[in-house]
Amino acid sequence: MMKIPVLCFRVRSFHVYCIFGAWLGMLISASAAPPELTDVDLRGLTVGQSTRITLHGQNLEGEVKILVAEQFVAHQILEQTATQITANVSVPGGVTPDLVPLRILTQQGLSNALVTAVDHLPQQSVSSEATLPVAMTGRLQGNQSQVISFSAEPGDIVVIDVEANRLGGSLRPTLSVFDPADRIIATARPERRLLGDCRCRFACPQTGTYRIELRDLIFQAPANGFYRIKIGDLVVADFTRPIAIATGNQQSVRLGSSLQTEADGAWAASVLAVPSLSRWLPVRVPAEMEHRFTGPAVRAMVGGVVEVNQNDLADQPLDARNGISIGVSGELTRSASTATIALMVTPGQALTAQVFADRLGESLDSLLHIATADGKKLADGDDADGSLDPRVTFKVPDDCQQIVATVTARAFSGTQAAAFRLAIVPDTGKL
Repeated sequence: MMKIPVLCFRVRSFHVYCIFGAWLGMLISASAAPPELTDVDLRGLTVGQSTRITLHGQNLEGEVKILVAEQFVAHQILEQTATQITANVSVPGGVTPDLVPLRILTQQGLSNALVTAVDHLPQQSVSSEATLPVAMTGRLQGNQSQVISFSAEPGDIVVIDVEANRLGGSLRPTLSVFDPADRIIATARPERRLLGDCRCRFACPQTGTYRIELRDLIFQAPANGFYRIKIGDLVVADFTRPIAIATGNQQSVRLGSSLQTEADGAWAASVLAVPSLSRWLPVRVPAEMEHRFTGPAVRAMVGGVVEVNQNDLADQPLDARNGISIGVSGELTRSASTATIALMVTPGQALTAQVFADRLGESLDSLLHIATADGKKLADGDDADGSLDPRVTFKVPDDCQQIVATVTARAFSGTQAAAFRLAIVPDTGKL
């Protein structure tokens, strides 16, 4: 009888075990799916404090690390199952208020992100009575509405800001505010600048209990009709003026929102350094305002080599020769609906000009007209890039050294004024 070499058997067995082990490892890896987050009971965390939240999802078992704004944060797990985690989450002091991703990390991998807010407001689930300031998380379905009452004194300033779409939801929040005499003193509907969310601001006329009624715009709140409603004397900001700042410079900017006017004295100045490779930079509000600030951090656009304000031109042409990128920030109103900018150019050069307004959330539908200094048309622009903003590419005539760009408001949407930025660059440049 032939003998089987033991060494050969062992080698072959080793190969069999390796193949089986690899197959088993693939099965285990396939079954150990990464964690998935589907909901969180509170859509906000308080800076410098610990906030208790409950995360819902799948594959949440095992050792867990929690990330806020892609940074690991201190936390204490209180309860944990495969579908739910309750934890105290601590956000360090000094963190800038913003809307940020919330994730967890386990041995099976990194979860998807839920958008959550970080600010200085107390966080709680929605209730029928509120002590200001506060941030409440709730949910509406179908034709449901939520009533919230609070007490105030004459002259108290109250801002109500509802976050839903900005947090990844689909609710179309609409609210009405009633005074102690049951008269409507403020309303708010979805705003395009707020991605479909709403807010209002008012001064309380008398002492007593005020009532907020929150609902979906068409009484058909979707399944993911979660929201976060913030109430108090809050600071919110949505944009900078000017819209863009020059690459490599330090510049003061003003912060503003749809609720604020310069007459309110509510504009805030901030200075920021601009790295040349960044397109957008967050602008931190002044320290004395930060404890009242809530919402997404405001970001300024990093523009071209030269960025100017239309009001500072003094009828002098800008020098766009030698491949220099130019940006001009301005404002159009119903009474002054046209802005004209003169530029010195290189004869024969190809240029691209476009307006930034609609894409930045401004309620402006604009037209762009490019002509020579003596009025000869070079290009006309209308809607482009899936927006209401115009864009044109044209060649400067060989005998032309100056052109005129005219931005005209064709329509405003529910506003008396809107800001814009006109960018003119070589056609191979980056707008």
